[in-house]
Amino acid sequence: MMRPLEKILVEEISRAPGGSIPFIRFMELALYHPLWGYYQQKWPKWGKHGDYYTSPMVGDVFGRVMSGVLETMHRSFCRTGSWAVVEFGGGDGRWAEQLLEGLRESAAFSSLTYVMVETSADHRRRQRERLARFGSKIVWTERPEAVFSSVPCVILSNELIDAFPVHRLRKENGQWREIHISWDERRRLHEVTRPITDPALLRYVGQWQESWPDGTETEVNTRARAWLNQMAENLWEGYIVTFDYGGREKEVRGPHRPQGTIRCYSRHHVHRRLYDDPGEADITADVNFDDLMRWGRKAGLETVWYGTQSRFLVATGILRLLTEHHDPDPFSVSARRNRSIRHLVLSEGMGERFRVLIQAKGVKIDELAERLRTGE
Repeated sequence: MMRPLEKILVEEISRAPGGSIPFIRFMELALYHPLWGYYQQKWPKWGKHGDYYTSPMVGDVFGRVMSGVLETMHRSFCRTGSWAVVEFGGGDGRWAEQLLEGLRESAAFSSLTYVMVETSADHRRRQRERLARFGSKIVWTERPEAVFSSVPCVILSNELIDAFPVHRLRKENGQWREIHISWDERRRLHEVTRPITDPALLRYVGQWQESWPDGTETEVNTRARAWLNQMAENLWEGYIVTFDYGGREKEVRGPHRPQGTIRCYSRHHVHRRLYDDPGEADITADVNFDDLMRWGRKAGLETVWYGTQSRFLVATGILRLLTEHHDPDPFSVSARRNRSIRHLVLSEGMGERFRVLIQAKGVKIDELAERLRTGE
């Protein structure tokens, strides 16, 4: 029996010219359909009983270290008075909780407003439950632009951009074509290719100099550029801090990645069965951080720092949280914290898989840049 989201997809495909829709539209519906999209479902997405882990779930050290970075950023603002941290896609609110607890004793806390930008009703409910004790310190909105232009801001995202719907391209007969999704006589979703018609995508592909073999696939995240442009246009003073899967251009694209980086996460397993159960699994693609830095410069943002999560956390003091202990209990506070730190910084954990990008506008970055350079 056809599931509700599959039925919606098939109906849209049947109405579309040529009987197909671009993959970016499929991914948009699979993740964000207001009723049946993955992020609207009410089951837990994170943790042991979900589909994946995020860094804030590995103990509280991730938030403790980042709250110290926020204090440094606060001191760099040219304007004094109120300021805001704006978090996009905050999941169950765990990172916000850690950051607010870390900032609670600082001079910056009293003038802070923490803004949650969340489109999922289920996620907003979870966030409100977790963060209730912070009261009016937190506000929820889907339109934070007014905040950006009124007070200095730090815009945070953790695994946000890798979930933006992407264009998928395939090289065929020496030409790049866009992957579309159609519906065949065996009643299944399948891939076809069509000529690229999106002007922004055509301009992007026209800049490529590499000659990759036929059959090579890749992704282009034009939604990330639109989001970054919107942030930069409205941000008067502050930072944009991005934590995400991905890497530089040559890491995420090329003959060594012949199928691109698109994949699904379901119950902590990674697979490429993209069309088996739309809306039932997370779909993600690696972030091209060269794109974010290039687009950011064009939008008026300065790149302050880019590197692996491991380098970032070491530079910002996570190793100082390691403790010597002789407690034989592996579940003691010190033992669990030390395991969390190792998982966040070591290459076999999250340390090398995640990257960090800090971009700035209208701030004095000297203290932050020096701290990231020297690790002090």
